[in-house]
Amino acid sequence: MSNVAWNDERQQFAARVQHRSVSQAELVTDRAGHVVLAKATFEASANEFKGSPYLMISHVVDGGGSFYRQSELGKINGIMRRGSTAVSLPGSQAEGRNPGAQLLGLAVSSVRVEKELADICGLDSLHAASSQLLNDSLIASVLTTVWTDCQYHGASTAFFDHALGLILQRLTRQPAPMPRTRSVTPLPKRQLSLVLDLIEARLGDDLSVSDLACEIDRDVHSFTRAFRASTGKAPFEYLTYKRMEKAKELLAGPKNITEIAGELSYSNPAKFASAFKRHTNFSPSTWRKCF
Repeated sequence: MSNVAWNDERQQFAARVQHRSVSQAELVTDRAGHVVLAKATFEASANEFKGSPYLMISHVVDGGGSFYRQSELGKINGIMRRGSTAVSLPGSQAEGRNPGAQLLGLAVSSVRVEKELADICGLDSLHAASSQLLNDSLIASVLTTVWTDCQYHGASTAFFDHALGLILQRLTRQPAPMPRTRSVTPLPKRQLSLVLDLIEARLGDDLSVSDLACEIDRDVHSFTRAFRASTGKAPFEYLTYKRMEKAKELLAGPKNITEIAGELSYSNPAKFASAFKRHTNFSPSTWRKCF
């Protein structure tokens, strides 16, 4: 994205925060629109969360409660309390519930994240951090200090850049969560076939996990567990996988990347390119040249 595009996205992000906040939210942004630091209070909510081009780091300042998120990276089910931090990758879609809490949030563009973490696999190095709730005193301390500093000096100082680097580097060092062993019954063959056929037929649609669960009259949570037991992948993970496999076919043809992104239900080429790189470790243009 250009700086103009990121400024537009920043404005949209700020509007979403203000809309959801139960009181006046406070926001500080850098000049390019690549970083937004916000403090806001939200009511508890349960819904489907659309992907954002920002890496989202949400830290609980006050309040908290039950937290659940199901995404292509798996399930997080726990309690968010004061000091807890949740991380969501750019472009990541999820379903779940958030507690009522006052949050200190840091939104960082995928461009800025990839630049900061270029030497350690970029966004891929954050998978462990985004697969669990964190209780990291260093992240909490740095976020709080940065917020205080930004009230006076803004988000475009050398101190802010250093602090942002510290937070991102700390996130890359989070150990992977321990796997949970639980007996789950896979989907019956007929139900699995119906769901897989629906995915194949609607790769270009804005398909949700709720749509898939409704196809076989299952609730979202039991469907997600059974689907993973059947395929080894969460529904969003499988849907993304099928879209990326289709993208490989389309990249061998004459369509440009913007057309391919639209055909696979990505709102813009940047989001498609980010998802494709996470899946293949190559940009779409590099894949087209090399494969």
